[in-house]
Amino acid sequence: MKTVGNAFYLLLFMSLLNLSNVQGQSLGCKMATVDTKKYYTETDPLVKRYNNMFNQLDVKYLETKDQIADMTVTAKNELENIGLSEPMINIMEGICRLTDTKTKSKRYSENVSCYIIFRSQGFNHSDTLKKMQDLLAIMSMESIIKSLTGK
Repeated sequence: MKTVGNAFYLLLFMSLLNLSNVQGQSLGCKMATVDTKKYYTETDPLVKRYNNMFNQLDVKYLETKDQIADMTVTAKNELENIGLSEPMINIMEGICRLTDTKTKSKRYSENVSCYIIFRSQGFNHSDTLKKMQDLLAIMSMESIIKSLTGK
């Protein structure tokens, strides 16, 4: 039953993204609604946090805001599939805070993949971000992903 619920919210989110600015809702408003399953207005502090994160991540990474949203929802679903829960805003803010001077073309997809891998290995949210930051101090994200996946 949980899988059906997750699939429903993923489909709901995907349909919201594909509709052009539904009733004037920002991407941040849609994400807050999907994440907490509650209704939000544009003035809500959580919506403002999401919108702020999208603006920052859009500048920092190659992917678009819509792609970042999709990947973050996927990450949340992957975590739920292994019995973990993390608010999407925490994932986004944590990845945004990482300092990466070794990677030339920064991809949110690589960072969120690394995040999921470490979480699946038993690290909590804070420890995952610390581990990622420690590795980014000595190698590029591409090298981290290669060492974790063998690809």
